[in-house]
Amino acid sequence: MSGSDTSAVTTWKILPSGGLKAMQVFQYQLKAPGTIPSRQDKPHEHEVILDPTGSFIVVPDLGADLLRIFAINKTTSMLSESSTYAVIPGTGPRHGTFLKTETGATYLFIIAELANTIASYSVKYTGTGLELTQVFLSGAYGINVAIPAGAGAAEAILSVSSSSAANSQSSKLDMNA
Repeated sequence: MSGSDTSAVTTWKILPSGGLKAMQVFQYQLKAPGTIPSRQDKPHEHEVILDPTGSFIVVPDLGADLLRIFAINKTTSMLSESSTYAVIPGTGPRHGTFLKTETGATYLFIIAELANTIASYSVKYTGTGLELTQVFLSGAYGINVAIPAGAGAAEAILSVSSSSAANSQSSKLDMNA
């Protein structure tokens, strides 16, 4: 679970009763406000994104302009901080989703609220983490399309469809602003 107001990532155990018990808390602080101080005065972890292997999570941090990467211990379900990936200052990463293609390639798509952009990253699995390489960047409304005043990209939903006639797979990324 991420907490944008608490600047923390917390893991929880689900009890047989349906209750929850906190297991881990990763607390974060900024040394100084970000590029947009009114929105980047502290870390704002917005979402926990599970990778396709179930071995890692990525947590976009709007306040710190980081993607925080954690490894999951599949025996204990405990997290360990693996690495961070710095995005362009002032971007404000908020939400994302993974795509594993038919060819085995994995991509991470990240919506940035403050810059109103979408970026895609190729994902390389290392022994202890994820290596991200940005392969695409666009405004949330498209390449060379003006962003309406007051708009803020807020969510990404990936839909994958298959055509039985062509036996091919296509993917579409929908964004809510």
